[in-house]
Amino acid sequence: MRNRLMTRAKASPSPTTSKTVALVYIRVSKYDPGDDGRKVSPQTQVDRCRALAPLKDLTVEVFEDLDYSGKNTKRPGFANMLERAQRGDVTLIACYSVSRLSRSVADLYAILQQLQELGIGFVSATEAIETATPMGKAFLGILAVLAQLEREQISQRVADALAYKRSQGKLSGS
Repeated sequence: MRNRLMTRAKASPSPTTSKTVALVYIRVSKYDPGDDGRKVSPQTQVDRCRALAPLKDLTVEVFEDLDYSGKNTKRPGFANMLERAQRGDVTLIACYSVSRLSRSVADLYAILQQLQELGIGFVSATEAIETATPMGKAFLGILAVLAQLEREQISQRVADALAYKRSQGKLSGS
């Protein structure tokens, strides 16, 4: 899984390189600029991340994926963020929520392992997580399981709704 997420070799910061950059990653599964407020907008996600205390004195770079599911890591903004993280000056990656980073337990653990190997921390704007502690890592694992469960339940509800519509003759096709 490591090679699938990051293909380039780990960049080691030189002794004179200071880590002064935070990367903010935002994702929206179904982006609709005219949304009536049921979803958290990309700008709200960015604003909440920028307001985090650990980002206070850091240069912030934003990466986004609009109209991308969190079910896997095949997202261009996500790939660009991971590539950028390898330069050696990144100290932290921030997301609005763990579910924005990934809705797969296996992928989330692989991502966090890569960040740890690069010496990069992770912070969420909505969940109080400190990935440097065993309790923080455990809590993050619990959140990852819940995010994956939510994705699977959404998928099941959509399939059930389509099956019902077909049985009522309201939907044609396979």
